[in-house]
Amino acid sequence: MDMRDIAKLAGVSSATVSRVINGSKLVRPQTVERVRKVIDEVKFFPNTSATTLKYGRSGTYGLIIPDITNPFFPEFIKCFEAIVVDNDKEILMATTDLQSGRMQQSIRRMLIRKVDGVALLASEMETEPFEDLIHNRVPLVTMDRGKTADGLSDVAINNKSGMDQAYSI
Repeated sequence: MDMRDIAKLAGVSSATVSRVINGSKLVRPQTVERVRKVIDEVKFFPNTSATTLKYGRSGTYGLIIPDITNPFFPEFIKCFEAIVVDNDKEILMATTDLQSGRMQQSIRRMLIRKVDGVALLASEMETEPFEDLIHNRVPLVTMDRGKTADGLSDVAINNKSGMDQAYSI
């Protein structure tokens, strides 16, 4: 079953089905309801690969962490995933185990999957492995690297202030 079949069952065009699936505001609410009902009845799931090919966006965000066994990261991963899922997007996670080769492999996977952005929590890694992300215009956010550039943002944690607050409790 594809979008053409959904369109036929709902009595609309394939373009209308596409607009409904992609959340366009150009479709009347009654039509959206009718198309969604057919989608639910036939248990249709859109082909995200086709969407990625057509629009060049995957709706997937990458998260690269150095060590999943570090107690800091599970809470971060949980929060990151909640934000991504709440925005009807997907997450592709990778761990580097602090190895440059694993970092390059992870970035390659992200580029192949056409992620829409990457959060990199590996402050100790060299910048060379993720230059491919910047070169391919994949927005990148790092943590505690203290470096920014076009397509590269950084989130810094004020460790001293945090320690002062913890100490004063």
